[in-house]
Amino acid sequence: MFEYLPLKAGELTGRLSFSSSELGVYQYDLNLTATPAGTEAPVHFRAGLGTSQSQTCRFVNFAKSKVEYSCKVIQAACNVVTRSK
Repeated sequence: MFEYLPLKAGELTGRLSFSSSELGVYQYDLNLTATPAGTEAPVHFRAGLGTSQSQTCRFVNFAKSKVEYSCKVIQAACNVVTRSK
């Protein structure tokens, strides 16, 4: 199985080779195209003044190391802060 997981939009060419002692070598030229990611549904929070709210959000992480996400509200704008571990 071959899986192409690009992290940014663009085009890439490459060659995929399969080798078998009985059947020989099979080579395929690849023209790969990654389109921009679609928009995701926004996450909404509603809490009254002086109260707090917690909500779980799921992220797909294609990085090779663990990443923690946190969110804080500054002047009504939500900023996502990442830290690699």
